[in-house]
Amino acid sequence: MTTVLVIAAVIVAASFCPAMMWWNARRDRRGCLPARGAADDETGDLDALRRENDALTAQIAELQR
Repeated sequence: MTTVLVIAAVIVAASFCPAMMWWNARRDRRGCLPARGAADDETGDLDALRRENDALTAQIAELQR
């Protein structure tokens, strides 16, 4: 009986992360594991934010004239 409980606990624990990833994907959130290539994604996001910041700065300067 103890063996069955241990095996059941291992199965539940092993399925927790994929279950959370599935649940969070349905809600447009990140899972419990980091995304692959996260450093590349962050760099791309940073460049996009800088371009957006430059565009907004230009719009602000134009409106203040």
